[in-house]
Amino acid sequence: KQANHSLRWRHVPAHSILLKELKTGTTLYQFESEKRLSPASLTKIMSALVILEYGHLDDEVTVSPKAARAHKTHLRLRTGQIFRLEDLLKAMLIVSANDACLAASEHVGGDEARFVDLMNAKAAALQLHNTHFSNACGFDAPERERRRGGQRRVDEEREVAAVEVERVLGLELEIGDERR
Repeated sequence: KQANHSLRWRHVPAHSILLKELKTGTTLYQFESEKRLSPASLTKIMSALVILEYGHLDDEVTVSPKAARAHKTHLRLRTGQIFRLEDLLKAMLIVSANDACLAASEHVGGDEARFVDLMNAKAAALQLHNTHFSNACGFDAPERERRRGGQRRVDEEREVAAVEVERVLGLELEIGDERR
């Protein structure tokens, strides 16, 4: 269903937009919502789901050299430092820390590649058919993977992921003035 609403912008303030009314699923506004985009830090939501499902939050995690070298947003963790998995999870979700994300994902999966396999299996189990992850932290996929369609499009899959986060954490998230 699509409502007949129009937003007037000189320049659309995003590469893609999908605005839906959550109770009915009515699309209120969309702009290139089928466009495939890099999920960037939204990837960390799926990483968090996998960590919560397969990890133990009280585990002690040792930062690997690879995690310590993570680029962009990071906490400047150093090789050999030890943190609780719960603290790394908080850092990756609150400040989008890539070094914390990589350390946590390596710990839970054994290495990042196996962790990404768990992420893609979780996406398949949630019927997120247009979703494919190539790393745990949301870095852009290599060009060859983008050509294969290895990046997801912006659509209701984000809503499915939010519902799964609520289920796993046993929460009711507030969205606007309503509770779900």
